[in-house]
Amino acid sequence: MSPFFIFAICLSIAYILYYGVNIGKDLYAAGKQPASNEEVFEIENSPTETAVSVNEQGDGFFIGNAEPKEPAKVFDPGKEEKEETAETEKRIASLQENLDEADVVSEYGITAPELHELLEGKKTSLFKPEIN
Repeated sequence: MSPFFIFAICLSIAYILYYGVNIGKDLYAAGKQPASNEEVFEIENSPTETAVSVNEQGDGFFIGNAEPKEPAKVFDPGKEEKEETAETEKRIASLQENLDEADVVSEYGITAPELHELLEGKKTSLFKPEIN
């Protein structure tokens, strides 16, 4: 027999013995465990907790009896939106002032009847002399 085969047999026997002992412990030690599924925690040295009041003011909260030094600021989304709109309009105006006048002409413009011919498949090319 080869040494690897002997090693495999010894290892298998060791596994069988190891798992057999662990399964036996679990089976016979089960009678000593409590039958309940509840967990019990020992809480002897825990400090006593005191309640702290939380008060609401406006859109915010403050903890304890102390009043806040300054009143809560109320968020106004309309005000911020107006500021952003005004700033955006200023940017648009400055960009329009800096734009150059341009005469836009399409190089490959087609008429409505030509478009219909292309869509229906009667015409195969946009170019004047058709390329096949």
